[in-house]
Amino acid sequence: MSELCFPVAAPKPQPPVALPDPYPRVRITQADPACACSLLTALAGRDGEMTTIYEYLYQHWMLTSVYEELAYTLIRMVHVEIVHLQLLGGLIVQLGGNPRCMYPTRKGFRPWTGSMVDYARSVREVLEFDIRHEQATLEAYEHHANIVQDSCASTLLLRLAQDERLHKRLLETYLSRLEHD
Repeated sequence: MSELCFPVAAPKPQPPVALPDPYPRVRITQADPACACSLLTALAGRDGEMTTIYEYLYQHWMLTSVYEELAYTLIRMVHVEIVHLQLLGGLIVQLGGNPRCMYPTRKGFRPWTGSMVDYARSVREVLEFDIRHEQATLEAYEHHANIVQDSCASTLLLRLAQDERLHKRLLETYLSRLEHD
């Protein structure tokens, strides 16, 4: 039976999982309920923060005994994604929306569920999926930044996209190492 523990210290020096720049403060001057509704997909949709958080937690649990360095990076990324979730929920509220753990569809709202999580277990599959997932997320943030009417909201969404881009590059580094080992 394996020992259950949470690493207190990094296995070795770790690269950053978020940019050093602070997240911009957002003070929305005009409500935009349509944009707020659209952002629910980034909160609770298939490529949303809720899914990412659980996915990375699951991967951390499953990979700790196989690839400790990657597992530790994933749990650190979870902390960043939780900050994203908090900022995104706050933005939705300021835009006049309700940050329910649901996302809009043509037939109404659907709740977030664990079935949205990719439960891949091989290191290669995890990395390949996570890279695609980070790309989709950063593109979604950039798309929303281009359509939102408020410049403060746009700035925040672009800052979130920068973290996702950093995550993608970090995951690509792990995949490259895997391919060269």
